Amino acid sequence: MLQPLFGNAFIAQLSGFALITLPVTLYFALSESSLHRATWGKRWQGISVVHQYGERLGLFRSLGRTALKFIPWEMAHTCIWQMNFDSGEPGILILTGFILVWVLAGIYLLTLIISPKNQTLYDKLANTTVIRS
Repeated sequence: MLQPLFGNAFIAQLSGFALITLPVTLYFALSESSLHRATWGKRWQGISVVHQYGERLGLFRSLGRTALKFIPWEMAHTCIWQMNFDSGEPGILILTGFILVWVLAGIYLLTLIISPKNQTLYDKLANTTVIRS
């Protein structure tokens, strides 16, 4: 039954995106652009996401922020699917992809640490910030 959804790397990537990444992305984007300005986890922690001027995020800004945030996650999925359907050792493109995943995740963490407002790179690019609610 699921075989057609995961028969080759490309179709598996699209299926994984449709079944996992897209719903999670929509959850984050809709939650962070809602009146609560936060996912349930952020609400539980007492934080929320706002535009750089303190206003609630619009849906498109929230979608952009979320898409930027999940780039390493989706890149890792792409590499994993390629490895799954490749025979033998991972090729240079897959290894380079995994290195880029870790470099980008490291940049996100580093910008969070060194930013005066504790903003990640994706927050800076989306003109957003996380605040105490």
